[in-house]
Amino acid sequence: MCSYIWHFLLEYFLIQYSNGMCITMPKTIKEKRLRWIEPILKKELKILDLVRVCPYSERSIKRWLASFRKYGEIGLIPKSTRPKSHPNETPIRIKKKSY
Repeated sequence: MCSYIWHFLLEYFLIQYSNGMCITMPKTIKEKRLRWIEPILKKELKILDLVRVCPYSERSIKRWLASFRKYGEIGLIPKSTRPKSHPNETPIRIKKKSY
């Protein structure tokens, strides 16, 4: 079954190349993610089949699909993982008392 998937992906990219599309390395993370989920969006491949050859987890693929369906290509841009707050930070009222 795995060889079938590899064959499909190879054929998929060769067809794109023959249709005048240039096969190049993705320049952005957004483009890379879009290339991985594109066969699923076109209903040419199932998620479980893609996960067998994809270096990313099933959870990641599903998150990308959900984000793409909700926001479009903008949803595939990585978001910051920086915390929005600091739970162990000293409260402002205590900081003001020390001055």
